[in-house]
Amino acid sequence: MLTVIVITKYLSKPAHFFGSIGFIFAIVGASSLAYLFFIWLAGTRPIGDRPLFLFGVMMVVLSVQLFSTGVLAEIFIKNMGNKQYKKYISESTLKRESNI
Repeated sequence: MLTVIVITKYLSKPAHFFGSIGFIFAIVGASSLAYLFFIWLAGTRPIGDRPLFLFGVMMVVLSVQLFSTGVLAEIFIKNMGNKQYKKYISESTLKRESNI
């Protein structure tokens, strides 16, 4: 069911799909890093030895990668052209129906 939703909704807009997932990861990473920043400002203890720091950095890096993947996928979709894609789908469907 998830596959059908993704294919029908995001096939021509992959940047929306990857961007929304990347945005969620960016919010999680930025909020964890903001929490650690306020702890650092308070001076209670160093933040470099905490696993939350690595988690926050990893989430921010992953969000940048997802945004970049969405932009690249959008460029590929736009350069591929909808006519060629529809032509490929119709030709492959016709070949499959003629073999049956």
